[in-house]
Amino acid sequence: EQVEFFLVCVREAHSTDGWQVDSNVEDSFLFSQHQTFEERDQVANTCALEMKMPIPTLIEEMANVIDEAYGRSPVRLYVVGADGNVSYHGGAGPYFMDVEE
Repeated sequence: EQVEFFLVCVREAHSTDGWQVDSNVEDSFLFSQHQTFEERDQVANTCALEMKMPIPTLIEEMANVIDEAYGRSPVRLYVVGADGNVSYHGGAGPYFMDVEE
């Protein structure tokens, strides 16, 4: 009743035409950098289904304003109030996140 959770799909951090990582190859998560919003939408939906994400996924527009504003780390956790102000910013994930925090 007090909180809504969303996954926000932004540009590919480990695209096949960029900095690919072994774990993506092992898991067959192989996507090139999105060139259109439709591509980003398709990849987001594919990942949400494959990973059985239990929360809604939002897809960022191609200008990447959210990605730029909230920093570049593999996992980012923010709590944003209804007023739009950030009330919590977690450590850079997955290694510096404190779930108990």
